[in-house]
Amino acid sequence: MKRRVLAALAALTLLLTAFAGLIPYSAHAGARCPDCGEWNEDEYCAKCWRGGCCRTICDDCGYCTDCMVEAGEHCPECEDACIGEDFGNVPHCEVCLRCESCCDLHETMDGLKCEDCIEEAGDDQYNIMCPHCETNIIGNTYDEDDPMDDNLADCSVHCIDCYEAFLCPECNECALCEEVDICEYCDICENCAVSAGYHCGYCDDLSCYADVGQCPDGGDHCVNCCEDVCEDCGTCTWGAEIEYCEECH
Repeated sequence: MKRRVLAALAALTLLLTAFAGLIPYSAHAGARCPDCGEWNEDEYCAKCWRGGCCRTICDDCGYCTDCMVEAGEHCPECEDACIGEDFGNVPHCEVCLRCESCCDLHETMDGLKCEDCIEEAGDDQYNIMCPHCETNIIGNTYDEDDPMDDNLADCSVHCIDCYEAFLCPECNECALCEEVDICEYCDICENCAVSAGYHCGYCDDLSCYADVGQCPDGGDHCVNCCEDVCEDCGTCTWGAEIEYCEECH
């Protein structure tokens, strides 16, 4: 009787060992790639169980790009951009699912659409919105041969309201297009304020002298950029154009 029990246990152990290789492993244990048989502890797709040895695994969602393109969670053109809201959420056309790196996107009344899908849809199906306020319509279908809506500003990118609110009176450039701010103290764009000597051109935020103050020793930089300030008299050697403070040393 005892021998029969031992024999049954041995047979059961052999069966479990044989079938273990056919069962996908958990996320903690890893998985064996069904294509090449290589064991993958970290990089493998939980949908098809193929590992980084045979598939490209997305760093954002953790699945292989083949599975995610098929599921509509990756850009079908480059396959790299993870567009799912629960994962990378890269901006993409809501019709063809191509990402912003593979097509030019416009904000419409029905979400982001690429130029091809807008043009294919017809004359008035998609209204293109101002990319800054996303409320004012600036045109209809994308067509370079037809004039856009009257609400399109001279910069050809924004609506008239946003254009006028961010127009620099000094250079007559749209600050939104130039990706600079209009200074609340100078009422001109930061680039022009630096050129006119109203702002510091050395710090990352182009500080306005009306806000943080200019070098007390006449340097063309703000007090935050003063270097080698004398501990005794407070002289900024950079602003005074000297190597060290002779009076104190």
